[in-house]
Amino acid sequence: MKRRSLGIVVAVFTMATASAVAQDTCPCPEEPKPGWRTSIGFGFAYTSGNTDTQNLNLSFDVIHDPKTKNVFKASGLWIRNRSDGELSADRAAFTVRDEYTFSGRTFAFVELSYQQDAFKELDYLWTPLAGIGHHLVDSDNVRLTVDGSVGGAFEGLFEQDSTTDGTFKIGQSLRWQISKNAKLTQSAWGLWKFADTSDSYYHFDVSLSSAVTSWIDLQLSLVDDYKNKPASAELEKNDLALLANVVLKL
Repeated sequence: MKRRSLGIVVAVFTMATASAVAQDTCPCPEEPKPGWRTSIGFGFAYTSGNTDTQNLNLSFDVIHDPKTKNVFKASGLWIRNRSDGELSADRAAFTVRDEYTFSGRTFAFVELSYQQDAFKELDYLWTPLAGIGHHLVDSDNVRLTVDGSVGGAFEGLFEQDSTTDGTFKIGQSLRWQISKNAKLTQSAWGLWKFADTSDSYYHFDVSLSSAVTSWIDLQLSLVDDYKNKPASAELEKNDLALLANVVLKL
């Protein structure tokens, strides 16, 4: 039942994306207007039969771009899964970031991130950071960015003492406007602690969005999180999620 439900979701999304690209193959999106742009995504799946499964995820993205040198961004994701009455996933993350372009494609930024994962026994991980980034490619259709930052890591693990350490982070992101109605976004980063660089955290995500109307998108996302040193050796290091969402653009 699970495979059938997933197959239907993927098939519907693939047909919608193909339709969007076929309707408008011109890779020339309209220039976004200055100001706030907000999107809220949600997905829910329920299967029954040999197992009863409920999957819920919520996400948001906020950008304030006045078309000057300063850009504010915020994003978040919450995933909660339940199988046969037992909780099987409960994790959340959000990031706020402010960027200031000081030379061409180069910018400075400050960032605050939060992570929580019950099944990695991660109570919280706060990381305030400051760094520099550069747009390697910055065209109407493609933006490829790399950045590096340093800051602090404030971590609390279940039934363990909290820790404070310096940290550094290296990241990369890609935005590709395939057509006016289809877009691919991707990001990846690694976070290492100064005192023990093997105590690291890695993140990768990629999303393909297809516009249904001017204010509704269908989105298929793959999210992968890897913690090299979980709270105990019995815990899995890697968490992988495939999400199918409806996104409202406000």
